[in-house]
Amino acid sequence: MITLKATTPAVEKNRPYYAIMSVSEEGTYYLVNGWNKNRSFWLKKIDHRTVFKRPQDATRSLNHLLSIMPDYKGDELSLMRVVFEG
Repeated sequence: MITLKATTPAVEKNRPYYAIMSVSEEGTYYLVNGWNKNRSFWLKKIDHRTVFKRPQDATRSLNHLLSIMPDYKGDELSLMRVVFEG
């Protein structure tokens, strides 16, 4: 689990969220929630744009991305629990 300082009102403090972390040759990145609408897939830091409310939402989004872009399947992918504290 990762605990972060809440810097935006877009997240509830002390509530668990979930993120998908990708580790590859290029570095560590986090899957953007709503990537199919935002046209941005990965960010270098965890913030309110990279967290999902439920673990199944995160894995569903990742599976959708992998079905469209299978080249990410070689990366080390992990589901993480994230809590923003106040």
